Amino acid sequence: MGRQFAAALGAALIATSALTSAGPAQATSPSSLPLARPALVAGRSGELVGVYCTSATNCWAVGDHSTKLARLNQVLRWTGKQWFKVVVPEPGGTGKDAQNELSAVRCTSTSNCWAVGLYVKNGAELDQILHWTGKKWFVVPAPTPAGTLKGDLNQLIDVACISAASCWAVGDYGTDDSTVSGEIIKNQALRWNGKTWSLISTPDPAPAKKNHVNLLTSVRCASPANCWAVGTSGAAGKKFILSNEMLHWTGKKWNQVIVPNPAGTAKGSFNELTGLSCTSAKNCLASGVAAHLVAKGKELNVILRWNGTKWVKDQVPNPDGTKSGSVNQLNGVTCASARDCWAVGSVGGVLTEGARNQALHWTGTKWKVVPTPNPAGTGQQDSNRLNSIRCTSPGNCWAVGVLQHNNGANQDEALHWNGASWHAS
Repeated sequence: MGRQFAAALGAALIATSALTSAGPAQATSPSSLPLARPALVAGRSGELVGVYCTSATNCWAVGDHSTKLARLNQVLRWTGKQWFKVVVPEPGGTGKDAQNELSAVRCTSTSNCWAVGLYVKNGAELDQILHWTGKKWFVVPAPTPAGTLKGDLNQLIDVACISAASCWAVGDYGTDDSTVSGEIIKNQALRWNGKTWSLISTPDPAPAKKNHVNLLTSVRCASPANCWAVGTSGAAGKKFILSNEMLHWTGKKWNQVIVPNPAGTAKGSFNELTGLSCTSAKNCLASGVAAHLVAKGKELNVILRWNGTKWVKDQVPNPDGTKSGSVNQLNGVTCASARDCWAVGSVGGVLTEGARNQALHWTGTKWKVVPTPNPAGTGQQDSNRLNSIRCTSPGNCWAVGVLQHNNGANQDEALHWNGASWHAS
């Protein structure tokens, strides 16, 4: 998925022993809910990264799918009975080596939705913003803070809306093709005022030095004057140290807020927040991962909670354990209410036993592991990962991601929660 969720996390894990995701064996459940997905054919693949529902009968899922020639946007719509593909623009084109990726989607109504990501043109990665008006998706002009020359990088990872005339999109921008190449990566925050998207100044906790990164992965708002954005920042080179990043919008500007770093701040420590959910101004959750990226390191689930005064660390299960070599990752979180929340991701590592889906449920008192299907299987060469989740009620949730069977091509993954159990579609 290009640099989505990978500007810091992917580069770090690959560079420090290729820890991936998976966990304890879990039963696979059949489902009658069909999902449109690319066939497992050489040169073709698909992944779902974001999901949003306005009701039980209207959901959108976005990501990308690859052909033998190009990587294209992927948008699926749920009608209450099935998922079907929706035609969308491809601002990066559809020819050989074209690249278009969507990472998140949000709606204020059935006729007003936004999807964000990136596309490539003339060697530059550019912000991609698509708008749904009720009948079709359109490309909407977006700022390009890094520029449009070869090697310039602009990407949007998440989007949130308070109303049809007030939205935020966040990500990062910089130069070259990765955060470990000696370049500087900065936070990016765009604001929609009902007419245009514009770049809004944000703090960059990591200094403007080579091999330093500032990356925003998620944004949520409790009101127009109360928004949060999370991610990671720090050094991504030989002196690798990444810390959780938290920014707060007061209605006038973004301010940095200090939050816990469960992995510590010593060399080799990795902290990243990947998901956000707010039910009120005094109740927000941020999900992520804390990793010790050294020989026989480990990765642990992280959930931080805003209680109206400060961010504190929740006690959460780690299905893959907490010993050296354990891998637990949370990618997304959502709350239907303050007493009903879900966090999803993956556990384990393909180097040892295969990657498996992970779902944690908050019922108001503690987080519990809930069994999930693993449609790709649970063999050593199988991988299952959930990227995002959205609920319309306690008895209706969708979680989307990617699966890979026997080291084959990536395929779309979608799981449905019916109030009693998760089923693969």
